[in-house]
Amino acid sequence: MVPIWERFPLRGKAGYGIAMRIAGKSRLIRASVGCSAETDCAYRAFHAELEAASWRSPEDVAVAYPNATFEAHRLVVPIDDQHCVVIAVHYEAEIALIEYAGVRSGRRGKPSTIARRYA
Repeated sequence: MVPIWERFPLRGKAGYGIAMRIAGKSRLIRASVGCSAETDCAYRAFHAELEAASWRSPEDVAVAYPNATFEAHRLVVPIDDQHCVVIAVHYEAEIALIEYAGVRSGRRGKPSTIARRYA
């Protein structure tokens, strides 16, 4: 068995997946708590799509999410009319960092800088 920290160089070879690695999954879970059933399903679907994604460039993201907007190295994906997910993507390493998930204006809970920026 190969330790997790040694699997990265083997990605794409036989027996190893090429799916996107995700950091910050807990932000999606926290954002879906207390939401409507439709929004909860949308967060779950986004997580599944993100895990299965194989983005090599911002153009690949634009094809998958035409409503997404790019802000510097961040990607803002609208979940519905009130909720969004902000992620940073390293395309070569196929790593996505979920920086924020929740209400766009940051009205629920303590408003964060990222939430206010994408209001």
